Amino acid sequence: MIWSRHGTKGCGPMTEQQRQILECMFGTNSPCMTYPRMAYSAACVLTRRCPTCKAALQFIWLRKGGKYSSFDKHRQFLPADHPFRQDVKNFTKGVKITEIAPPIMTGAAIHAQIDALRVNDGGGFVGYGEEHAWTQKSGLWRLPYIDDILLPHNIDVMHTEKNWGEALFGTVMDISDKTKDNVKARVDLAMLCDRPRYEMRSPGPGRKWKKTQADFVLTRAQKKEALEWIQKLQFPDGYAVNLRRGVNLTTMRINGLKSHDYHIWIERLLPVMVRGYLPDNVWLVLAELSNFFRQLCAKELSRAVIADMEKMAPVLLCKLEKIFPPAFFNPMQHLLLHLPYEARMGGPVQFRWCYPVERCQKVLRTKCKNKCKIEASIAEAYILEEVSNFTTKYYGEKLPSVHNPPPRYNAGDNESSLSIFRGQLGSASDARYKTLNHEEWRRIMLYLLTNLSEVEPYIG
Repeated sequence: MIWSRHGTKGCGPMTEQQRQILECMFGTNSPCMTYPRMAYSAACVLTRRCPTCKAALQFIWLRKGGKYSSFDKHRQFLPADHPFRQDVKNFTKGVKITEIAPPIMTGAAIHAQIDALRVNDGGGFVGYGEEHAWTQKSGLWRLPYIDDILLPHNIDVMHTEKNWGEALFGTVMDISDKTKDNVKARVDLAMLCDRPRYEMRSPGPGRKWKKTQADFVLTRAQKKEALEWIQKLQFPDGYAVNLRRGVNLTTMRINGLKSHDYHIWIERLLPVMVRGYLPDNVWLVLAELSNFFRQLCAKELSRAVIADMEKMAPVLLCKLEKIFPPAFFNPMQHLLLHLPYEARMGGPVQFRWCYPVERCQKVLRTKCKNKCKIEASIAEAYILEEVSNFTTKYYGEKLPSVHNPPPRYNAGDNESSLSIFRGQLGSASDARYKTLNHEEWRRIMLYLLTNLSEVEPYIG
């Protein structure tokens, strides 16, 4: 946290007395790869530029797909003697990489670039879209300590992970409107790569395009088994949503997946879901990607682990480029390369991603009842909430309220004094009678005798 030594002069809310106000900015964040507070163009970033590499790296244009791709833009981040640099078959055919990785621009370098902008007569700045992607000069650059901030902007890990999970799930499950391995992707693949097995040839008149089965795509029988497995999954209370409610065996997809669902899927379920179905070389890379996000999103980060992840990130992206077509690598997929560096500079992602911001926005939306007067509606809701918070403090202990909600489980039904049944136990619904068979009875007795501390004196 960096504070301004000089501050800014301002007036108090009730008096006209001049005061010295101290500004503080730790960094900015955004849900996508843009610089809204730093005035970096969203349109240019989402197409041809990287917000970290900036003009030093430009993405390629896919003619048939009609979009920009970050395919084969990560070999330059590898060591100079890495064999992937000399590979002319698995990446862009006939191309060897000799360039070095572009340096990360510091706050002072970015500030100097902004000061050098010249206003165009027709509006905007000279060289926009070719030399830079700046649309305006933000007032944040007038802060006296802006040049000293090591990480002026954070790439949101939540949306980056969500985009990776959505692209992987749609491609592996071969969902028609979500897959990155469609007919247009195969045509672009034939133009850029030397993979004759996946190339599509022009069909005859009146015939449809037909693509061969890729190694990274599940068959229909495998997809059905994977979805049936998800229907049987049970998570700890509060760990994840009930995914079984969104499983549709007719369309072979899971409906209603949100950012946190992809967070759980890519870190916990992906390696188990596709193991045994995909070839070992494909499964190992996907498992490595899953472990990458799991280590990145850990509550505690080790400097040694983060240093290894910085070296592993470009290698991991190159391994994925050898498997998936160029259309899979949107500009958003490139951001995975910079996440370990930002974790080293900014610390754990829990303090920098957008989950708390999204939850706060959800609360604000629920408080807004009058769309014509949004601010007044939210302010009135906050006043009502404060009144209810102070009032409920005088309620009785057993009177349910906002701060004293009824328990989710029937805790009052637990009258046992045994150690294994202590705590908030009991069922969340009415009791039902069940007749146990001999195998079920043996399992229950084994669990009780193994975990009940009162039995230990009688054992052995």
